[in-house]
Amino acid sequence: MGRFDRYQALNEGETDKPSWPMAIGWAIGFFSTLPAGPPQVRNPHARDVFSFLFVGVMFAVIWSAVATLMLVIPNEEVGTLITAAGVMSIDILLTGGMHADGLADVADGLAAKRSGSDVKRAMEDSAVGAVGGAYLVVAYIVRFALLTAAIYAMAPFGATVLMIGLAPLVGRGLAGMALRSVAPSEGGLSDPLRSVIPFNGALLMLVITAALGVGAANLLHFPLLMVLAIMGIATASALYLINRVSKTLDGIGGGDICGTGIVVAEAMVCLGLALSGPYLY
Repeated sequence: MGRFDRYQALNEGETDKPSWPMAIGWAIGFFSTLPAGPPQVRNPHARDVFSFLFVGVMFAVIWSAVATLMLVIPNEEVGTLITAAGVMSIDILLTGGMHADGLADVADGLAAKRSGSDVKRAMEDSAVGAVGGAYLVVAYIVRFALLTAAIYAMAPFGATVLMIGLAPLVGRGLAGMALRSVAPSEGGLSDPLRSVIPFNGALLMLVITAALGVGAANLLHFPLLMVLAIMGIATASALYLINRVSKTLDGIGGGDICGTGIVVAEAMVCLGLALSGPYLY
């Protein structure tokens, strides 16, 4: 059963409000390849979107756990490359590359839009087009470069390197506002979730994400104002891109556009962490 196939019409009399464990299980199954219990045949609920935060925390812990390699490998240059490769590999294995796939679909959609072709058909084609493939390769190269730069910048400060977990936290934390930013489209995969998350709920997700980021920065002795700036710029950049691309594609592929926003947010956080290195002394 697909990620959205489980959102089928409820029989009359059934409740569409899931328990938090159910919502978290759905979110884990949606964002990762991890087993998350049996399929849930029900309507979407705001708790499903809020549970994306739990997934963000989960991935933040995983990224940070892999980053501990940097603390045990004596050679700083070798340790940086191995750690960055480890983080990327684990992330691809756990997400199934779903966000990268969304990026490729968006690239194909934009190419189709420019050429006057059928945008929806181009984005829904299971085969990655030439433009999407090129974007995908460049995205992975840039992502690896930024991860490496971020880890190397923080390596001299010991446990501060664990701040790399901020990237997936911010990416999933903005999911609610990302859904609010895409234009609605008939039959769009993002529409069931977009319809259940109010603006104040999406804003609350951002506030909680910021609080978690500040808490982590405090524990790891990372400048608080700097972490707020990194999170703010990354979030604003991703949401601006989501809004612009969604308007360009007339609301088609909302889920893919949100996934692209997550990729951009993670990259921007890594860039911010890399640039923060000189100011940590």
